[in-house]
Amino acid sequence: MKESIRKKFTALFLIAVLAVSFTLVPLGGQGAEKAYASTISQQLDDKQDELDENKQQQKEIKNELSEVADEINALQGKVDSLNNQIYQAAQEIKNTEDKIKAKKEDIKKKKEEIKKKKKEIQEREKGLNERLTVMYKNGSVGFMDVLLGSN
Repeated sequence: MKESIRKKFTALFLIAVLAVSFTLVPLGGQGAEKAYASTISQQLDDKQDELDENKQQQKEIKNELSEVADEINALQGKVDSLNNQIYQAAQEIKNTEDKIKAKKEDIKKKKEEIKKKKKEIQEREKGLNERLTVMYKNGSVGFMDVLLGSN
């Protein structure tokens, strides 16, 4: 009898375990599938949010790059303008230096001419003094004679 009770008890136990396992597996399976699907959905939402955030950051960076490019273009324009002014100033300096050089040469020539004229004046004065001395010694010194005898 003990064996038959034992067999019955074992059979009932197995039936109960099987019944419990069959009822729990579909529930656990569906719950796990729902939880897994929920996790995947959440991960997809997180990734989409991250993607949207990255796109926004990319848009902001493009805007900043555009602003920087505009600043660079404006600064390049200023640099070009300054370079043009520097070139013009350098040309003016060169022209002024050329004029100064030409004026120095003119001054040098004029000094040489002055030197020659002074020498000519000294020679004329010397000749005039000699003539006056001769006229004075000869006794015919008149104002008109001096003027008419000079060159």
